[in-house]
Amino acid sequence: MNSIGKHVFLAAALTMATQAIAQQITFFGREAYQGSSITADRGIGNLQRSGFSERASSAVVSGNWEACDGPDFTGNCFILAPGEYPSLRDVGLTAGVSSARLADKRALMLDPRGPQIVFYDQPGFQGQSFGSYMPIPDLKRVGLNRAASVVVEAGAWEVCDGERFSGRCVLLRPGRYPSFGVIELQGPIASVRLAG
Repeated sequence: MNSIGKHVFLAAALTMATQAIAQQITFFGREAYQGSSITADRGIGNLQRSGFSERASSAVVSGNWEACDGPDFTGNCFILAPGEYPSLRDVGLTAGVSSARLADKRALMLDPRGPQIVFYDQPGFQGQSFGSYMPIPDLKRVGLNRAASVVVEAGAWEVCDGERFSGRCVLLRPGRYPSFGVIELQGPIASVRLAG
C-alpha cells in the first residue's frame, strides 16, 4: 500500500472509531451516576434482558438517544442530547429508563407523537438546533446552553427565561419567533413545557 493509501485508510478508520465513541450512552442504576452501569453504542430494547437489573436513573450521553421508560421503545420516550444527566427525573423520565436507541435526525426535529418545538442557539434560526415534543425543565441539561430563537411546529408551548418554568414565561402558538426579544422575554429561553 502506498503512502497516500495508508493515510486515507488511517483517516477512515479514525473517523469510524470517533463516530462509534461519539454515539454512546452509559446508564446508571441510581441517581448521581451511582449503582451498576451499562454502556451501549446501539439500541437496547430491554435493559433488564441485557443484564442490567435496575431501571436507569442517571446517564452520560454522547450522540442523540431516544430513551423510554417502557421496554422495546414504548411508554414515555424522550430525546437525550449529548451531556450528563445526574437525574433522569429532570427530563421527565420519572420511572427510569427501560430501553434506548439512537435518535435519527428526523426524530430530533419532528415526532409523530405530538406537538413539536425547535430551538436555535442563535437569533434568526441560526446555529445549533434541538427539537422536542416533551417538556424540558432546563435546556442546559439537554445540551443547549441557550435558546435565542424558536419555531413552534404544533401545539401551544409555555417558554420561560428561568429554569424549571420560572422567571418570565410566555405562551407561544405555532409560528416562527426569530429572537427572544420578539417573544418579550428578558433573556434566552431556559425551560419549556406544553401549555395546559
